[in-house]
Amino acid sequence: MDGTADFIVRILGDTGSEVFRWNIDLWADYEVCVSNGKFEIRDHAGRVIDLLKSNYSLLWRKPILSQIPQIPGRSDWGVIKGQFGSFLQAAVAHASNQGRVHLIEPFADRRLPKLIQLDLAQDLFEVPEWEFSTSESQFSNRSVAKFLSEMQLADGRILYSTLVQPNSLERPYPWFLQKPIIGGVDVTCTFILGEIRFWECDYVRNSENIDWRIEINTSNPGAWVEITDAVPDKLKVSVKNFMGRAGLHYSRSDFIRGDEGTYWFLECNPNGQFGWLDDEHLTLHRSFVSAFQDGKSAIRDCASF
Repeated sequence: MDGTADFIVRILGDTGSEVFRWNIDLWADYEVCVSNGKFEIRDHAGRVIDLLKSNYSLLWRKPILSQIPQIPGRSDWGVIKGQFGSFLQAAVAHASNQGRVHLIEPFADRRLPKLIQLDLAQDLFEVPEWEFSTSESQFSNRSVAKFLSEMQLADGRILYSTLVQPNSLERPYPWFLQKPIIGGVDVTCTFILGEIRFWECDYVRNSENIDWRIEINTSNPGAWVEITDAVPDKLKVSVKNFMGRAGLHYSRSDFIRGDEGTYWFLECNPNGQFGWLDDEHLTLHRSFVSAFQDGKSAIRDCASF
């Protein structure tokens, strides 16, 4: 479910690290047993890890409960997901209390939802005007409708950012709207323990096509190229300051560089994928693994989320 994790596991293996990977989307292939003095997970190959007894470090990569395949004919699927949610919270709480959570903070999106991110970013970046409301919008002109949580509908369709007329939206209904940045270039930034890198996409933004993600899994998606010499130092400092405020060691943040050169902050993903950005030598993935193995970024307060 997460291609980035595939590369990370491969690189960890190449460095001689022993890896136990628990894929939440394949949960039925594992055995879980938590009881008095035991916190075991057994994989389909028969290997066992006991979180109470093992010397381990936890790397959290995209365990999204809503994307677990449903069991045909089960009407209690919501209960099953709730049970696994509680199990994950317990696993994270134990690892956090032991100082074993490195680099990525589990459940960070609960502590730093997008509305809080935008507030943190106001005096560090240029941020397009925005609102979240269930009643009449303060915007009178065409705006961008985005989604704060799941983008996928029950029938499998994906909801991308879309230009809308605010007065035509269904009310009462929870809408997140933002002033549109027409044109410009999509830019993304990775932050790994203070190392900052930027990429830009050659996707052509215009009033009809404002979301580059519509090209994902198409035959000719926009290409991402690393920016090596054109990023303002002030922007890099702002990214570091934002990460300090947010208390994060890793993120992938999205911007739009307007036609006038302004970098507009859109959002910070505390567990963002980055596989499509890397080169043939997996330089970015190797930097990520090295930072994880460093161990100096242990996160000890996740249990409160």
